[in-house]
Amino acid sequence: MNLLQSENSISVIQSGTIIDKLPVANYLLKYNSQIEHYWLERIEDFSAPKKMYGDCSEMERWKTSWESDDRNLGILLRGIKGSGKTMYAKEFCRRMNMPVIIIAEQVNFESTSFLQFMSNPSFNNSIVFFDEYDKIMKDHEHKHSLLPLLDGSVSSKYIFVITVNDDSAISKYMTNRMNRIKYCKSFDDLDSSIIEEVIEDKLENKANASSVRALLDIIKIKTYDLLVNIINEMNLFNEDALTCAKYLNLRQEQRQYAVHEIIDGKEMYSKQLNVDFRIKGSDIELDDDYYIGLPYGVPVPGGFNAYVEVENTKVEMRGNEVHLHNQKTDRKFVLRVVSDYQYLPQY
Repeated sequence: MNLLQSENSISVIQSGTIIDKLPVANYLLKYNSQIEHYWLERIEDFSAPKKMYGDCSEMERWKTSWESDDRNLGILLRGIKGSGKTMYAKEFCRRMNMPVIIIAEQVNFESTSFLQFMSNPSFNNSIVFFDEYDKIMKDHEHKHSLLPLLDGSVSSKYIFVITVNDDSAISKYMTNRMNRIKYCKSFDDLDSSIIEEVIEDKLENKANASSVRALLDIIKIKTYDLLVNIINEMNLFNEDALTCAKYLNLRQEQRQYAVHEIIDGKEMYSKQLNVDFRIKGSDIELDDDYYIGLPYGVPVPGGFNAYVEVENTKVEMRGNEVHLHNQKTDRKFVLRVVSDYQYLPQY
């Protein structure tokens, strides 16, 4: 046991080594709310993935920005669940070769004791990693409480890496404020080229490749996590994806689209709507019970006027766009996927 004197107080501490610089490793922030006490607990390092899919060049941009400035750097990674945000963030942390402080639970970010703790000069030039920030900040009344830390109210210099599924958890005072969050990377459905690359690398029976594509179209979500788990199941039982899907925890995802009607060759925005589709074999068709339902909270001036009849309607998927053409009425629509947090203006 040792005695630690700070001004007029003396504390008893366990014997250990006094350090003036936080060693490069991963640490979990721990918090005792009863005595308002914070400490770091070392955890295992992030392991390097066998392969990173897609473009990782932004990591070098972030690194260059960090090294050329003496201020904090904020990075936001947002997108649908399972889209690879956490894997990308961890790989960035690993490549930076810096101490990583992981915050996985809500603490009193505005308290003097927290800000004093984060001002420890031993933490200087570290990464503060908030994974699934929306879960940490599930109490939205306190979603502004991180601002003092981002604003540099502590003396140490940090990179803040934040992943989020639900953008509503992000304070409006963090948007368009590059002194708080400078960079933003969005994660959505995988590009077809990446899907093909993953299939080529990981699927053992290539004869079942087409079933993977068909299943992803059916469930209407194409994330890395989902793709790899489906392929692992196919390899384990040597079955096609549609057979495996009967046993897996999968359901169709409802996507939200901005609906544009094409009039005289020009796209006229109608409104943001939810649309259900169904896959029949290799063809994409409108469900017999096809409808366009309004998401909660979206005003519809003038009433509902974006109805497209099922009969005589040609449907074509082009990436994240759905093109509809009713050959009977000659009405044409383009539906583009939008995120739940994004509301377009009404005309």
